[in-house]
Amino acid sequence: MGISILSGGLALGDDTSPLPRPDHIVIVIEENHSYSQIIDSPDAPYINKLAAQGAVFTQSFGVTYPSQPNYLA
Repeated sequence: MGISILSGGLALGDDTSPLPRPDHIVIVIEENHSYSQIIDSPDAPYINKLAAQGAVFTQSFGVTYPSQPNYLA
């Protein structure tokens, strides 16, 4: 499905305009674990290092269930 979404906006023919570049990219890590299972856990040192260098989305909520539609919301 991801490929069809990405290629759906591409026009065939002589259009040589560059593809738009996103302003931000968000990577969701360990979405199926609670905050306390990951943050400050000695079992997740790498993820905690990333969290200290980036943003932690503690007020991010899904708009529907299951989770797949939320990736596109």
